[in-house]
Amino acid sequence: MNWEKLDESISRSRVPWGWLIIYQTDVYTPMNTGYAQPEMMQGYEWRTSITFMFDLFHTWKIKQEYKK
Repeated sequence: MNWEKLDESISRSRVPWGWLIIYQTDVYTPMNTGYAQPEMMQGYEWRTSITFMFDLFHTWKIKQEYKK
């Protein structure tokens, strides 16, 4: 699968019927506050979201000056 980077955290991939869009970031988690973390753990966690955007003819264009 070929991913086109839109910015530091967001990429898209052309698929039948539209686009897959993925958002990835790392978040620092202080001790005892992270989602589903055991007690006394801290550090960085990856957060990833993926969604599908319907665009039958792939008309979603990105202006070159906004791409990084």
